[in-house]
Amino acid sequence: MKTTLTLNYTASCDRVAAMLVDPRFAAYVGEAAHANNVTATSIDHGLTAVLTMDTPDSARMLLGREMHMTQTITWEDSSADGSRQGQMSLTLSGVPVSLSGPLFLRPTPDGSTIVYDADFHIRIPLIGKKVEKKVEEYLEQIIHACEEFGNQWLADNQR
Repeated sequence: MKTTLTLNYTASCDRVAAMLVDPRFAAYVGEAAHANNVTATSIDHGLTAVLTMDTPDSARMLLGREMHMTQTITWEDSSADGSRQGQMSLTLSGVPVSLSGPLFLRPTPDGSTIVYDADFHIRIPLIGKKVEKKVEEYLEQIIHACEEFGNQWLADNQR
């Protein structure tokens, strides 16, 4: 299933790209999301973050009591106007769930916008399509929460 998400930030493309691969931001998101644990590792042109969280009641039958969500973001070099392209993947441990695809970071008059153009899949025979929409909505909520957390982080960490 294809899903497109657009997030708006009140900072330049360079600041947003740097924020999304900063281990301190991953820790900030984990704290704001009430994660039990966050591990963030810088990788070449990006970051991999693992958030351990209590599973929402509605998904405990499928995911268990605790879930480990792994997100990886990588960026290519910026263009002359500050825009960038990157890749994002989001997985949940123990469940064949994935959200992955390109990221497009572009300047706007008020800051910048990221468009996630992702493929979302749940590979569970017979029931995968039935739960796909519910899990997709949950993952979208997490990504949209990052917009709120990101704008707060950017405001608190002005240069």
